[in-house]
Amino acid sequence: MIIQNLSLANELYVNGALNPKFFGVTSTPSESKTVTVTPAPVTTKVTVTPASIVQDGVTVNFPPYTQEVTFQPPAVNVVIPSTGGSLSNVFESVGVTSGNGQFRLVALVRPNVVAGARHYNNAPFSPYIGLIVTFANGEQAKIVDVVFTRDDFECYRLDRNITGIRPAPIAPLEPNAYTNREIVMFGLAEKSRPVAGKTAIKYAFGSGVGWVATVGNKSTSPVVVQAGDSGSPAFITANGAVQYLGSLGSISLTETKVNMACPHLAEISAL
Repeated sequence: MIIQNLSLANELYVNGALNPKFFGVTSTPSESKTVTVTPAPVTTKVTVTPASIVQDGVTVNFPPYTQEVTFQPPAVNVVIPSTGGSLSNVFESVGVTSGNGQFRLVALVRPNVVAGARHYNNAPFSPYIGLIVTFANGEQAKIVDVVFTRDDFECYRLDRNITGIRPAPIAPLEPNAYTNREIVMFGLAEKSRPVAGKTAIKYAFGSGVGWVATVGNKSTSPVVVQAGDSGSPAFITANGAVQYLGSLGSISLTETKVNMACPHLAEISAL
């Protein structure tokens, strides 16, 4: 993928960690906090000698008495100093696959399902099956088989659930509402570095059993998709939130086609 005016804001990772300057990252300010600390009850032996008493002219002396006493010391408030803020990624569903000497990008659409492109799972390309997917929080899983195919849109099952990453919500189908709409497309700079750029949808239309969105791909386009970017996720804003639109499909010198996931929302949700 080639992004015009590429900057650090387009890079998903820096030195293997989530890039704090990536445009999809938000940070939580660091704050100190006050906690209440309650000590454990204290048990100790207490020895006392009562004072002598004069009774009817006779002085009565008492021996010492020993007894175990348990009491609860009061709680105290303690200020915990700030240790720095945390980062979160709007596009946390994006996973990086590795294996067979190549990198690819996919999107987590169910806890144990990622989405890609069917043509990229077939010769002459190496299959997705067997690749390891890594997410921004460090969780990993292996792609084990195909679970859903519609035209060039395809989903793959992982060998475990991803528990610390939320699957991407899938954008609803909105006929006649895509022209000039902003789209965020992910891909690989130099076929190795996960990057993302913003451009615009030209139009979208029904194709076979699904829908396809078309994006300009001329050398002067804000984002130029290249061989090796297939299957990478694309997102739009729908209902005020960033949602998954689909996977990058076929490309030409003028256009990129996005395999839209929205027509298959119910089937994907049932996986």
